[in-house]
Parts: sequence; structure tokens; C-alpha cells
Amino acid sequence: MYAVGAPHTWPHIMAALVWLIDCIKLFLEYTIKCYESFVTDADNLEEINAELQSKLKDLYKVDVSKLEPLAEENKELNEQIAKLEQEREKEPNRLVSLKKLKTSLQEGVQKFKAHKSSFESHSSILDQQLSGLDEEIGRLELECEAMRQENARLQNIVDNQKYSVADMEKINHEKSKLQETINKLTKDLETEKQQMWNEELKYARGKE
Repeated sequence: MYAVGAPHTWPHIMAALVWLIDCIKLFLEYTIKCYESFVTDADNLEEINAELQSKLKDLYKVDVSKLEPLAEENKELNEQIAKLEQEREKEPNRLVSLKKLKTSLQEGVQKFKAHKSSFESHSSILDQQLSGLDEEIGRLELECEAMRQENARLQNIVDNQKYSVADMEKINHEKSKLQETINKLTKDLETEKQQMWNEELKYARGKE
């Protein structure tokens, strides 16, 4: 129907024109009879309306048996429309509530993103601390091993060579100092390992 000049649209246009002409004829006939009834003060409008309905049914071949189901369906649709209207009246601010909910959810998303960014930053700091602890533990282990080797060397000297009492006292003093240093380094190493363990535990809990 968009291209009325196209030949394939002519049958539809002709059918529409015929339908309009039939409607106009019925309307003019109905108008004339109503006017005549008005002029003569005749109270026969119901008859005229009934006659018009009969002609319309004949013209459009209306099946009366199908009117009742259609009327029932129309009634149900009207009831549904009325119900929807009532629900709309009960929730006049539903759109506002949904907008508030949307805003609240967006704020929650922003807070979550900020928390995630903070957690990632804290995680990076913990990684750096753990790396530093690994280096410190490695250094302490090397120092402990060096001290043990030195202690073993001194002990070997004591066992295989003869020294004076003064030399022995000096060696024992040095040995005692080395042992204290070893004990201190061992203690520091255990402390660093415990701290590293605590940091790894804190890091693992943060990831959970």
C-alpha cells in the first residue's frame, strides 16, 4: 500500500474503496432515517439501530454464535486492564524506586571496585615484603653457615694442635663469641621465618 501506483496494489485499493462506499451508504441511510425520526418526533431509534445492526451483520457476514465468546473474551481483557490500572495506581513511584535501586547498585559496584583496587595494592605490598624476607632469610642462612664453618675450623685447630693455656682461653673465648653469634643469627632466622609465615598466612586470608 506504500506504492499505490504499483499494479499489484490495485486490488487492495479497490477492495478498500468498495468497503468505504458500503460504509458510507449505510451511514447515510442510517442518518436519513434518524433525521426523519427526529423531524416526525417518532420514537423508533431502537428499531433503526436494530435494522442497522442487522444490515451490518449481513454485509460483513457476522456469525452470531461467535459473538458471545468474543464478548466474554472482551470482558476478561477489560478486567485485566482494570487490574493493571489498579496495580499501577498502587505503585505510582515504582519507577522512582527502581531508579534508586539502580543508583544504590551502582554505588555498591563502585565501592567493590575501590575495595578490589585497595586489596590489589595491599597484596602488592605484601609480595614485596615477602620478597624482602626471603632475601633476609637467605642472608642469615649464609651467615649461619659461615659461622658454623668457622666454629668447626677452630674446633679442628683445638683438637689437632697444642696451645698454651692462654691460647686455649682465647680460642674458647672466640668460640664462645662465635657460638653466641650463631645462636643470635639462628634466633633471628627463626624470627624472620615466623614473620614470613605470618605474612604468607595474612596474604592467603586476604585472597580468600
